Amino acid sequence: MNTDAVWSAVQQLTPLLFPVTYSDGTLPVYGGQRTLASPYVMLNNTGYMQSEDNRNMLTLKLTQEFKGFLKGLTLSVQGMTEHINYFSEYRSIWPDLYRATGRTAQGVLIKSLRSSQQSLAYGDAEHSYRQYYLRQKLIGTGHSAIILSVRCSNTI
Repeated sequence: MNTDAVWSAVQQLTPLLFPVTYSDGTLPVYGGQRTLASPYVMLNNTGYMQSEDNRNMLTLKLTQEFKGFLKGLTLSVQGMTEHINYFSEYRSIWPDLYRATGRTAQGVLIKSLRSSQQSLAYGDAEHSYRQYYLRQKLIGTGHSAIILSVRCSNTI
């Protein structure tokens, strides 16, 4: 679960609607949907999600000015690589959620099960993007440049 569901519950539910937990230790929900569970329950009793992003860029440029019979020629080579990686994983669990409607004459909580327990679930995702770029330039004194560029990219 991401934080969008938590913020949605915060916007839709008043903090006075139900307690953090009922007196018998059960957890509250409004209605029959988990999206209307207590934000406290969502944050502390439903698992977690973790994600990592990284981006690596490398640029290298070499320039050579020739002498001797090639005097006046300059060769420039520039290469660039970029790698972007994304990885996320989650562990999700939902406890039984109840809606209390009152108390009996003996003080016992009157409640009904609105959302059944969901056992532990695991999932992950990853995505990669790579790009390579190579550019070569040969310049002569008083002459135009010869440029060769190559670009390659792939997504995994």
